[in-house]
Amino acid sequence: MLVEHTSIAGGDIGIAKAQIEKIRIIDPKVRLEAEINYELSQNNDVLVIKLLQQTKQTYNDIPDFFFQSGMFQQQNKNYQVASEELSEAISRNAETDVSVLAKCNALYQLGRTSVLAESNIDAGISALKKFIDKAQDLDDLAPKPWAEFRLANLMSLNSQKLEAKTIYLRVAKTDNKELAKQAKKAAERI
Repeated sequence: MLVEHTSIAGGDIGIAKAQIEKIRIIDPKVRLEAEINYELSQNNDVLVIKLLQQTKQTYNDIPDFFFQSGMFQQQNKNYQVASEELSEAISRNAETDVSVLAKCNALYQLGRTSVLAESNIDAGISALKKFIDKAQDLDDLAPKPWAEFRLANLMSLNSQKLEAKTIYLRVAKTDNKELAKQAKKAAERI
């Protein structure tokens, strides 16, 4: 998964490189994750892209690196490529806890990417519905009220105003005050 740029080894580059070398011996997949996160921390986009391509070829049967690639593309506002990568993540098998988390996050992020780009609406709606119906309540997942809010955003874009308003009004009752405020405003605009 993506990490904050300063979180690797407390921000110490030398320690981070030493940790990557130790990890290289123990677990090749974890080593690649650490290398990607290190290069992300250094804003080395060219090498990040190269490493993600390598990991997607090596681990093409799991969602993990497709999800990470999708998030990288989303953060760089390459929404079409992000949608493609996230769709690939969703299509992969998830047998470990890490892969299940990546696949669930990819569902949510595909919907979010559709909102950001205001495109790929049907795929975004489908992904968010699956996320809301099937995603477990895990610590590293977006809360379901946020998924419902984004689903309403897409439905509104898709001329499904009544359905969107119903969802906005339900989300407006959530405990998250900022989300409730946004949902209330969105419902009033319909």
